[in-house]
Amino acid sequence: MKHWDVIVVGGGVAGLAAAGRLVQAGRSVVLLEARDRLGGRIHTLLDPVTSHPVELGAEFIQGNPQELVAILEGVGVRLQEIAERHERARGGTRHRSLDVEDLVRRLLDSAGPDMPDVPVSQVLRQHASQFGTHELEAMTAYLQGFHGADLDRFGSAALAENQAAEEEDEGRMFRPVGGYGRLVAALESRLDSELAEIRTGAVVTQLSWRAGAVEVNVQTMSGDSVQITGSQAIVAIPLSVLKADPDAKGALRFEPMPADWPRALDCLEMGAAQRIVLQFETAWWVKPNRRAPVFIHGKDEPFPVWWTSSPADLPFVTGWSGGPKAGELSGKTMDQLIPLALESVSSIFGRPIDVLTSQLRAAYSHDWIGDPYARGAYSYGGVGAAEGRELLRRPVSDTVFLAGEALVDEGRNATVPGALRSGLQSAAALLRLPAKLPG
Repeated sequence: MKHWDVIVVGGGVAGLAAAGRLVQAGRSVVLLEARDRLGGRIHTLLDPVTSHPVELGAEFIQGNPQELVAILEGVGVRLQEIAERHERARGGTRHRSLDVEDLVRRLLDSAGPDMPDVPVSQVLRQHASQFGTHELEAMTAYLQGFHGADLDRFGSAALAENQAAEEEDEGRMFRPVGGYGRLVAALESRLDSELAEIRTGAVVTQLSWRAGAVEVNVQTMSGDSVQITGSQAIVAIPLSVLKADPDAKGALRFEPMPADWPRALDCLEMGAAQRIVLQFETAWWVKPNRRAPVFIHGKDEPFPVWWTSSPADLPFVTGWSGGPKAGELSGKTMDQLIPLALESVSSIFGRPIDVLTSQLRAAYSHDWIGDPYARGAYSYGGVGAAEGRELLRRPVSDTVFLAGEALVDEGRNATVPGALRSGLQSAAALLRLPAKLPG
């Protein structure tokens, strides 16, 4: 049985980035991914008729993340800027949306720089008198929907970090032309080496370790159980999978569990979100002599937020639900989701459901909440998130390292650039240590 320098668990962006950096440094690496594909919560499909990239996971790039942009530019992927224009609509009547970023800024300013780290819901209650009813509703919907958060569990310090990152990005937003899947392909190409092996359909059920030695138990797609050994491991799986009951499907049991991890994991939360992409005969939302919509917000619909593709005259629109209400959509079949999506589009855009149904050509969705290898959309920080992340980033006996978007600070969690940065940082931390010898 081959002994590897490093076992990387998880084939999302963080795991791929870490593995690529290790191979570049001359370490032998086996990368184990539970799904039959790489990319993790990046999941790009090409529509079979139009070849349009349909994003079922990550879609946008905010600001100017240099590491990510450099990789994309290196493989010839252009970025297409999107006007971050938000409007409210009901029954087809569109009007300008409240500036929720400004509302959150006012909320944080009201709390002051010495604000204790408490649940965001508490901050809202304490300062509710400074906002109108519509402002509070808009701010709450934004905080739940954008962050996928339960506001009773969302930490105010984490929100302040996320808000600072938003302001640093200055509202600039992009899509990679051809879809985020091209990033996954670029990272995978870095593992085209005699030093690397990629195994998909490899579910790691247990990771046993002692200083300088790791053994993982793997269930293959054929049902076989195999053991793989290495000197060190980087574990790059989603937060909720780390937090899952060890006996749950897709969960990973650590033997032993590092002492500081349970307390640190309790400070981080996984957001809930559901999306659906609808393809129609035509882009009926584009009207002559009227500016095309970009982001359109409803209110109480099952999918209350919709956005168009780039350019907007492509016949695809994406529906979004985030926060506690998104959990109600988990587990539903496509046959159940499509009527809810069409009901939402009808309510917001003012188009009859029977017309929408007749013009619908395809629908795409993925249940990230119900997916045992994701168990949610992306992370947000609870109370004490900064300390929790710092603990989880520490190497365990110079042998086990964690990576993933949930561990990134400075408000960059929940992003692809954050996952990329975390993977590279974990690899760098490992490479600062002397190479481990087998045995």
